[in-house]
Amino acid sequence: MVESYFSGQRRARAILLTKRRTIVLIKRESDKPDEEAYYVAPGGFVNDNDPDEETALTRELQAQLGAEVKIIRQAMSLFMSKWTFHICGLIAVDASKRSDEAKDAIKNGDYQIVEIKLNQTDIRAIHIQPRALLDYLLANMDKLYK
Repeated sequence: MVESYFSGQRRARAILLTKRRTIVLIKRESDKPDEEAYYVAPGGFVNDNDPDEETALTRELQAQLGAEVKIIRQAMSLFMSKWTFHICGLIAVDASKRSDEAKDAIKNGDYQIVEIKLNQTDIRAIHIQPRALLDYLLANMDKLYK
């Protein structure tokens, strides 16, 4: 996996749910030819000048996906609270609002934005990273839309 879990940089990620009972994830191809693609929650870095994680997450989702979201609540934190995951509802997507960097990354095949049905079979069929996110989704699937 390209990202280092243990860097000192704070990150905010979205468990981004749609009204169609799907989750939006980022599919990345592994750097190693013998490893399968993996899926991560969208989001990114929390900058020192961000007033809070929610502001950073909103900015990152706009840049990465062109998404307008409603942040519902924090779901979990990992890696000594350096990474936080927030349950979010997708309101709208406008691809023209993606950053130039994100548009280029998608065009170059660096990652794909995908929707996965939120059920045990489809979630277990893909390689979600970090493993704690997969475990959280499987344990809380029935509660995410309540």
